[in-house]
Amino acid sequence: MKHKRYLCNMFAFGMAACLVASTVNRILIPKCYYDDIWPTTSTYQGFYQMEKDSVDVLFLGSSCAAAGLNPQEFYDSYGIRSYNLGCEGQSLLTSYYWLEEALRFQSPKVVVLEVFFTFLYNRDEPLNTAESSTRKAFDYMRWSPVKWEAVHDICNYDKKQTLGSYYFPNIRYHTRWKELEENNFISGEMAGHYELKGYAPLAQRRGNDGYVPLSPADSSDRAGMAPLMREYLDRIVMLCRENGISLILTKMPDTDCNVSKYNTMSDYAQEQGIPYWDFNEESLYRASGFVHMEDMNDDWHVNLWGGGRENFALYR
Repeated sequence: MKHKRYLCNMFAFGMAACLVASTVNRILIPKCYYDDIWPTTSTYQGFYQMEKDSVDVLFLGSSCAAAGLNPQEFYDSYGIRSYNLGCEGQSLLTSYYWLEEALRFQSPKVVVLEVFFTFLYNRDEPLNTAESSTRKAFDYMRWSPVKWEAVHDICNYDKKQTLGSYYFPNIRYHTRWKELEENNFISGEMAGHYELKGYAPLAQRRGNDGYVPLSPADSSDRAGMAPLMREYLDRIVMLCRENGISLILTKMPDTDCNVSKYNTMSDYAQEQGIPYWDFNEESLYRASGFVHMEDMNDDWHVNLWGGGRENFALYR
């Protein structure tokens, strides 16, 4: 009898400890809601609120995609149901695993992948992006074999990151106690606010008057893709094919563009038999009616007016 009572007490203690650890982890993980320029938490918590198989088009990519592709505009203007899974500093590894995760809940007909991170961006980071950006993208992915594989890949490539810190986020964020704000305690409440469906509108007009769109005839040079990014780009292409999804590669206007990168992406798209729409390319730039000084929020991100032009051009 005593042995049975002991086992019951141990079980109750274990359950209580798990509950406390889960609560602590949930509170300590950083949260980026609509009071943040890049509301990554809202993007990923909101995705799980979507009705199953209610999304026809998925957008993936960096903050360039998050700021440039507006699901509400696609629905209001063209009747297309979409969701934007782009986020700040999204490498192609992150894009791949969020696509795989999305396919557990949705059956999109089209995936639009923004390719800013295909080329070397951060030579000091094994994943081509900051650790904080990777964490923001994966901390709110639900646990499943998809996340398990993702975090193992992340920690395999980036030895500074550990599996334990993903399984027990308090290991990574235990110093955040002094930074906690109201948002950290009402995440369940905030998760219900996903009206923008991943879109992160920017409203400044700070274009570059020295910007010149690309003319592919100017050079035959080719830039090399970052090897790890090429690997995950290939995996995205294959995943889309396996699921009968049409894949579109795109690039938003930015001052980082050059003809050698354009040529490389064009070659890749042609080899794979998929479209590549780079809005830095002169003919597409002109056709969209884009005006850099008026339609850019900064050197890398379109503002909400510029996004409207790109959305219309993509629809056409």
